[in-house]
Amino acid sequence: MKTWSLFLKILVWVFVGVSCVSLWAGENKEPESPTGDQERLNELEKRFFETQSQGEQFGEAFWRASKRLADERGIAILPAVLERSKVWQGEEGMIFIPLVSLLPSEETVQELKRYQENSDGQTALWAGEFLIELDMSDTRQMVEKYQSEEARPVPPSPSPTPG
Repeated sequence: MKTWSLFLKILVWVFVGVSCVSLWAGENKEPESPTGDQERLNELEKRFFETQSQGEQFGEAFWRASKRLADERGIAILPAVLERSKVWQGEEGMIFIPLVSLLPSEETVQELKRYQENSDGQTALWAGEFLIELDMSDTRQMVEKYQSEEARPVPPSPSPTPG
């Protein structure tokens, strides 16, 4: 009986230890809620319009903000981008090309192909558009630039001036 009790105690301690190490290593990171990802996309979209108003449509600050979000969320952000595609008019979705192109490439291509084949309407259309853009030389050139350099902090968005 004592041996069984000792075995259970050891088993519990091992389980607790492994759980703590996993949490510390970030392996059990909670997935972001769809609302949280949409809020992040709202912030990125806001950043785009701020840089555009400064004459930089797809400038350095926007690419860096896209890189930061791609690094933070990885492929998990893609469903939120494609969910948002359902309401885009015209070429609105083009602003997310930097973000999508900076996600892990093989996984991204596989997911986009899956969306293109298994979705209807805007989602399938934009999955195809993103696949085309991933192949464009200017996109590949920018991805190479931002994937190869050490990530520098993204400057904060300028605060609106009272007026």
